[in-house]
Amino acid sequence: MNEQRFDTNDTPHVMLQQAQGTVTIGSWIRSAVTVTGETATAAAPETNLVTITAVTDIQIMMPTHGRLTIETVQGNLTIKHVAGLAKIGQVHGDLTLKNVGDVQVDVVQGALHGEGIDGPLTVGDVGQQVTLRNTHQVEIRQAQQAASIRYVNGRVTLGHVGGSLDLHTISEDLTITEAGADVKLSNLGGQNKLRQAQGPIFLVGGLVMGEHSFTGQDDIFVYWPSAAPVNLVATAAKISNRLRLRQAGETSEGETVTLTGFIEHRKTFLILKTPGRMGLVKWDRSGEPAFAATDFDFTEPTPAAPPVEMAAALPMEAVGIGIGTAVSQGVANVINRLELELGPEWGRRFAALELEEKFVAAITAELSRLEPPVPSVQPTPGTAAFHKAEQKVAQSLQKVTATMDKTRKKLTAPQTEPTPSTAAETTAVDDAPPPPTTPIPAADAPIPAPAAQLRILDMLEKGVISVSEASELLQALW
Repeated sequence: MNEQRFDTNDTPHVMLQQAQGTVTIGSWIRSAVTVTGETATAAAPETNLVTITAVTDIQIMMPTHGRLTIETVQGNLTIKHVAGLAKIGQVHGDLTLKNVGDVQVDVVQGALHGEGIDGPLTVGDVGQQVTLRNTHQVEIRQAQQAASIRYVNGRVTLGHVGGSLDLHTISEDLTITEAGADVKLSNLGGQNKLRQAQGPIFLVGGLVMGEHSFTGQDDIFVYWPSAAPVNLVATAAKISNRLRLRQAGETSEGETVTLTGFIEHRKTFLILKTPGRMGLVKWDRSGEPAFAATDFDFTEPTPAAPPVEMAAALPMEAVGIGIGTAVSQGVANVINRLELELGPEWGRRFAALELEEKFVAAITAELSRLEPPVPSVQPTPGTAAFHKAEQKVAQSLQKVTATMDKTRKKLTAPQTEPTPSTAAETTAVDDAPPPPTTPIPAADAPIPAPAAQLRILDMLEKGVISVSEASELLQALW
């Protein structure tokens, strides 16, 4: 094996003008440059400058802080542990970068792999897939296939990405011009903008203050932490919202609907737009998202009654599927309204007690005890059963709403001291001392609940009594 050696300082300039085969470049602690290859031609026209050409595979060793200029490599190019600036023209094969500094690349016809890039990475065109891990800053004008970029300490700017896109843990701003397939975004730290995506968009986690916009041509799915602030404007053909938004409202225009609302302060603006579907669910890091439409429920909350000619053929179990959705949606609306009125602390208490799930289970269990209707010609048994179940849901939810509203009003009503005139009149009429007054709790003090009410709720949670029985008992305490 032919080896050539050139003594230099610690920061030499190595120029690879032409290489027909595979090129491997590494570093060492010596103040010298070595070139190993059967057909390698190397020279030192100036002090600390080494020029190289080769027809077959070559290996280059250089000081760690030296800099590189590479014009053309016909095969694969690998650069490891070189901290100086590397300028690369064209690589006809794959480009692999590991533990390097600032890198500038014009064209990579193969795949781009990078790990431990300590300086900015700027790339023109990549013909195949892009895989980057633990980088400082990334800018890629065009990638023909998929791109996966994770753990970037800096901003990421992407032009056109032909395939799927997976971005995770970006500390600063993210800008994407276009993605040709699905997009997965999680743990984003700066201002984010996705101008266009041809496939589904999956957004996981909260965002920092500022404006963030994501536009797609397919479905958009958002996994949002329940306590993360957001001021939401979402436009789609169909929206399934499971977030507890304050001042939530929907407006329709043509074939699209726009959902607005907010959580906590309004300094984090999230703008979503697609002609497809949109799903928003709570995600509190209880498990890894499936990144699939199955994580979202687009079932209509109030299903229409089945046609008369088909109702007789419908089993009660099939009718119960639609009713179960109505129960879940109705209970969620009640809990949501109470949380908005009482404050986020009560929302956390409801979640800890699994109150919503227990109410749904209790109402569903009560519905399951409904007796089937007496067969008749008009209406059909299936239709009658459906309407009876529907009425039972409405009655149960009405009782729950009324009872919880009364509880809320009693628990939140301020206690007032009796006026002096009232106290004097009471003493004049009756020599008995006036009843003791209840002190007004501090603004941040927890709201006490009567022991009897807590006992009734505890019995309801354990399934000892039904929802209707609990409602009657609570009403009797007033």
